[in-house]
Amino acid sequence: MKPATFEEALQLYEKMIINQMKKLSLYKDYDMYYQCGVIGLWYAYERYEEGKGNFSAYALRTVRGYLLLELHREKRLEQRFVNLEASRDPVYVQEEGIDSYVSCLEDRERQVIVDKFVYGFSIGEIAANMELNQNQARYLYRRAMKAMREQESR
Repeated sequence: MKPATFEEALQLYEKMIINQMKKLSLYKDYDMYYQCGVIGLWYAYERYEEGKGNFSAYALRTVRGYLLLELHREKRLEQRFVNLEASRDPVYVQEEGIDSYVSCLEDRERQVIVDKFVYGFSIGEIAANMELNQNQARYLYRRAMKAMREQESR
């Protein structure tokens, strides 16, 4: 039998939401996953039909399903996109390792790519070092990347 109001259901099943979060090891972004569990409970409360079984079992499955669905979405987003703010430590390559890639480039394009990927300079720093404005440095960078992609696809 389901509770009379959703507020009662939330009070009764709040520990169940927290327990499911612990079982799924959801400690990072705790508030977001808790909110997702509350949404799952609300969905269970709205969709529950009396004659089809126990509300607590239905709520458990629905909340767990919503948590797993959100976990799957977050994992997919992490795989697709890189959060540049989270990793402030740039990963640099050795200058010898990019020789085969930059062999098709002109001298200025090669310098932009080496400064960007070997030394980790920003476009603004590259522009200042090469005595260019940022638009010119950005243009050289884009042209170099396009040339390297075309060489790679051949």
